[in-house]
Amino acid sequence: MTGCSWFRWVSYLAGLLLLIVILGGVASRSSFSNYHWLEENHPIQKQQDWVDSRFNGGEVLLIALETPKGLFNPATIKTLSQALDLLQQSLPKATITSALSISFVYTAQNGEVSFLTYREGLERGLISVEEFKSLLTASPYQGQLVSDHGNSILVSLQHNVEGDAVMRAHSINIVTEIFSSSQEFERLQFAGSMALNHSLDQSSINNMITLTPILFFIVLLLLLGCYRRIQEPLIISINSIIASLTSLFFHTLFGYPITVISLSLPVIMIVIATADSKFILNHWVNLAALSPKQRAINCFRSLWLPVFYVSVTTAIGFGSFAASEILPLHQLGVLSFCTIIVASFLIVIHTLVAAWVMELSAIAGTANTQQSANIITRTLMYQKSILFISTLLVLLAFYGFRYYQTETNFLKVFFKPSTELSQAFAFVDQNLIGSGQLQVIVKQETGSFSTAEKFAQLRRLRDEIERIPEVRSVNSMVEVVEIVHHSLSQGKALYPTTDQSLAQDILLIELSRSEFQEDPLKPYVDFDYATARLNIHTKNLNSEQMRKLILSIQNVSEQIFPQVIFSGSNYLVFRLSEMVVDSQAQSIIITSLINLVIFFFHFSFYQALVGSIATLFPSLMVIGLISWLRIPFDFSTVMVGSISAGLVVDMVIHFMFYRQSQGLSIPQTISILSRPIIWTTTLLIAGFGVFMLSDLVVLNRFGLFNTFALLCSLFATLVLLPSLLIVKHLK
Repeated sequence: MTGCSWFRWVSYLAGLLLLIVILGGVASRSSFSNYHWLEENHPIQKQQDWVDSRFNGGEVLLIALETPKGLFNPATIKTLSQALDLLQQSLPKATITSALSISFVYTAQNGEVSFLTYREGLERGLISVEEFKSLLTASPYQGQLVSDHGNSILVSLQHNVEGDAVMRAHSINIVTEIFSSSQEFERLQFAGSMALNHSLDQSSINNMITLTPILFFIVLLLLLGCYRRIQEPLIISINSIIASLTSLFFHTLFGYPITVISLSLPVIMIVIATADSKFILNHWVNLAALSPKQRAINCFRSLWLPVFYVSVTTAIGFGSFAASEILPLHQLGVLSFCTIIVASFLIVIHTLVAAWVMELSAIAGTANTQQSANIITRTLMYQKSILFISTLLVLLAFYGFRYYQTETNFLKVFFKPSTELSQAFAFVDQNLIGSGQLQVIVKQETGSFSTAEKFAQLRRLRDEIERIPEVRSVNSMVEVVEIVHHSLSQGKALYPTTDQSLAQDILLIELSRSEFQEDPLKPYVDFDYATARLNIHTKNLNSEQMRKLILSIQNVSEQIFPQVIFSGSNYLVFRLSEMVVDSQAQSIIITSLINLVIFFFHFSFYQALVGSIATLFPSLMVIGLISWLRIPFDFSTVMVGSISAGLVVDMVIHFMFYRQSQGLSIPQTISILSRPIIWTTTLLIAGFGVFMLSDLVVLNRFGLFNTFALLCSLFATLVLLPSLLIVKHLK
């Protein structure tokens, strides 16, 4: 090796190391979070934040405990009390609710009336365990915080972790440690929004760690099978690492967390980098007569623009989601566009420099796909049949749109029914209060809900909502006042009918604050009695069931309180289902329009038209298939249409540009381009197919339907597009 070669190698390795250190150093500061789904200034998010500011906001962790002795056992009560004390000490800002924290009215022998928690009454010896059982069984909380058979207990923990995945994990670890250490509780299960978000965070990390190396080694094996030496696979592997790190680099640069949606980007970038690298190396071989330095310069001059051009068209398919209101999709769009453009530039530079330093002569031969090209060419003899079948498939796809539906219920979208989390939700749904929660907020003038008239209207609204089939129970200030008034009236009346009697009930409740309980009305009415909240408990509802429930509540509330506000994590998830439709329509329209402009700018009217048809074909096929299968569109399947359009346009542009610039016939173009197009499609299928190994439903579907879309893209490029061109005799 000459001195000049040594200098090139040292300079190359130093530059490569510096690039990887910069990208990797910034990328290592990436964080994982699946908490924020809307921008802070979005009207729905602002409404959610306002409700949280008026009441106790935060994520809810439903802790389901199973005890063989049952709740109504002195040993169980003592153990549960000790665990709750430890939990409150460890998480002092959390609001903890259990059967022991429910209040009741106690009348002493001297006639003094007090409003106590069951725990306070038990510890002070004011009531026995049997009396506790009798009182709780007769209360509205039976079947909510304790099962009918008494062996299942629910503890609700509401804690504002501010979207911090580390704080969320810390809270759950504390709960696990406290309750798992007790022998009284045989089984511990988690449900609720905090458990769901925590599982999403952990799944995002696990899938990122698992899928990225799996795909990397799959691509490496394909490259080793394609090339007869190590240099080309080495260069392409380094490019894959650079591209993947670039995506994480932009995550940190923009302050975007890695979500269950955006974790697909580093994986996909490995495939895109591999395809771009192979295209550049193939061009390097065509200039074998020049010196390595001249080849590097010539390749850069001739490749940077087409590579950039193709990168832009690919980036459009992903980047179109930047227009989405759903924050993770918006972030994916921004990240994808920036990552694909910058990574493509870095790949061009690195590939040419590495090829020059390694003095690559000729790339070893690859597998011969001439037989595939011949089969495709012979197939085109039946172009009219191909066009007829394609038209029929498009019509069937359009007909399938009648079954179009969306689903954004996180549990159903992300997790399989067999997972521990899904089973925990099902357990709470079947035995306890229900894992779903919807909040209805009623705003009136200051002091309104301290009057008997507005209280009666609120009670009427509560009763009407409880009659809705999907509703398990409703918690509001009505139940708290009911307990007090029923006791004060010695069972003669359930509710106060005058302002004076209501004021008396409220006063007793407010004076009940002690070390055992805060103000029992605090979760249900604000400090000036202007805003009331009803917590509606349901089982875990899908988007359609939630839509029907919200519509039913709106119908029953119109005559009582014409304008009510819906809030809570379940309502937010429901509203996301509406945005999914908008996101898909926006992304496909943006991608299609930009592709159409590109075609009209470079080709004749008919060529632009058939090129646009070819790029839309895979999107229509995959959306039609999903609709026919009655599979709801979610956060992943909604991306498939525009992503497939962004990927197929590269193949179509390559085909049409190459044929036009070289003056080739359609069979000649197929003979030359079939191999690289098939190779690129194979790589993309490997990239998207690896998502089918994920334990998340949303990533399984993302991989499956993108694989189908890529097969449709291959058909559209090598069969449908040539058939459309042949029909008009454009040779």
